[in-house]
Amino acid sequence: MTKSKNHSVSSVGKLFITAAVATASFGVMTSTANAKEVTTMVQLINYKGDKAYFAMYLVNPKGRYEKTLWVSGTEKRWYEEGLPRWWKYKSRAEENVDGVTGASTSNGDRLIVKIEIDDNKIDSGYRIRVATSVEDIANTPSDAEFELTTDNIRKKLTGNTYVRYVRYKF
Repeated sequence: MTKSKNHSVSSVGKLFITAAVATASFGVMTSTANAKEVTTMVQLINYKGDKAYFAMYLVNPKGRYEKTLWVSGTEKRWYEEGLPRWWKYKSRAEENVDGVTGASTSNGDRLIVKIEIDDNKIDSGYRIRVATSVEDIANTPSDAEFELTTDNIRKKLTGNTYVRYVRYKF
């Protein structure tokens, strides 16, 4: 009888552990489900010069760096010199950007990128900033910057130097 009691307690314990693991897994799934896939398009102007490097990153409501969303240009040796402000933020955060990096972008080109943004960052003061650099011409630490809102969806958000405009949609 003692044996079967221990066995049934053990079964209850296993059931409890299984339920706890399932609940924890569901919690992880729901937190991931709260992110939106955002399609962004960066349209560059026609300029004379080499291909542009740019970093697109998220800035919190206080104007502080949150995370890198995309980097155009794969030669990491140019990041520090060409995109110094972003590089400083990225280095402090010790962030690995290998998964969000693509080829540099030529003049007049447009780049379409899909990124994940947590729902709670939309319509809550967060901004997307685009820093650009063209070798031997100029670096623009904030070529385009705009608030991440539902009102800005599909609008042409104008840039300052190499970025003609940025558009995004959910």
